[in-house]
Amino acid sequence: MLYFLLDIVFVLCAVGSSAVFVLLSIGFGRARARTRSHTGVGQPDVTVIVAAHNEERNIPVLMAALGAQSYPPEKLRVIVAADRCTDGSIAAVEKHRTKGVSCTILRIDSVEPGVSPKKQALHLAVLAAETEVLLFTDADCRPAPRWVEAMAARFAYGADVVIGLSPSQEAQGGITATFAAYDAARTAFLSIAAAGWDRPYMAVGRNWGYRKSLYLRSGGLTPLYRQLGGDDDLLLQRFLAERPAVATSLDANAACPTSSPATFRALLRRKLRHYRTGAQYRVPGPNGRSSGGGRLLLAGLVAFGAMELVSLVVAPVVLIAWQGVSPLYVLPALAAKLLYDTSFLAPVLPLMTSWKPGPATRVKLAFLELFHVLFSSITSVASLLRPPAW
Repeated sequence: MLYFLLDIVFVLCAVGSSAVFVLLSIGFGRARARTRSHTGVGQPDVTVIVAAHNEERNIPVLMAALGAQSYPPEKLRVIVAADRCTDGSIAAVEKHRTKGVSCTILRIDSVEPGVSPKKQALHLAVLAAETEVLLFTDADCRPAPRWVEAMAARFAYGADVVIGLSPSQEAQGGITATFAAYDAARTAFLSIAAAGWDRPYMAVGRNWGYRKSLYLRSGGLTPLYRQLGGDDDLLLQRFLAERPAVATSLDANAACPTSSPATFRALLRRKLRHYRTGAQYRVPGPNGRSSGGGRLLLAGLVAFGAMELVSLVVAPVVLIAWQGVSPLYVLPALAAKLLYDTSFLAPVLPLMTSWKPGPATRVKLAFLELFHVLFSSITSVASLLRPPAW
């Protein structure tokens, strides 16, 4: 009887998690259709804000990328918030700034104990900005030439918040870089799909933007100063209480690629930080309150992860090791489940990776998905057990 009940649970989890992928795919399609149709007329003045702490090596390439933007230079401004830089970051900005594009260096010499340095730097830069439309990226990103143009077009259409793409660049033969690229693509798929269903819950600080008036109206980053992460996600939660118009920019030519973590340990630290931030989400529903649809979304994401863990990891182990089912039956079913689920990622892969469609990619995605479920399960629990540190 117990075996029978377990088998029922396994089947329900497999069907449920696969059904969620269908809903996510529909949401992603809705977001992509809006990106194609909701293009604004006009080119608003834009300020690009970069918080930089000892980024001397990255700044020359970043400034070159910003100088190569297709946007009219007279409508583009850049603010680099130099956060307690002790290297040549400031000199690098002054040397490599592009003629014709206004560039301001905001020097920050100190930060109070317990205050998130990056949040303070971003807050001061927002206050210093003179334009309504603000875009954000990081010093180690390489904005594509049409980045500002594509993001500004969404604001011209009427958006208050625009969420863009930030692929993780893949190193030659690097397993960590490959997994980081998959993780970034999968995360983008989930967040964009949620936005397509009018339930945005996260943004990537390396590529997003918002209106300064919305920032000031929501209270901005100062209430989040004592928290380690969340200069994007948790700030978006505050924005959602104001019921803004949130749009996505799904243009591969307007992405902000970022470098992959150099080591698996660095990737692990990043994921731990993201999970700790995610535990603080309070997604408002359509009425602007942190209840109803917002809580249902978060509960659904947690349930989705649990169903994947049960159907892809727990079920095969129990069926083979405890119930004595032959691996010849279990492993093909597991492979079919993995191939089915990862097939829904096809629309996001060209936007976030350089992988070509084909059988080899399908097999690679299946293995990456299985590892992702294991990795996420362990990391999410570890993020609760390990205390945060500055």
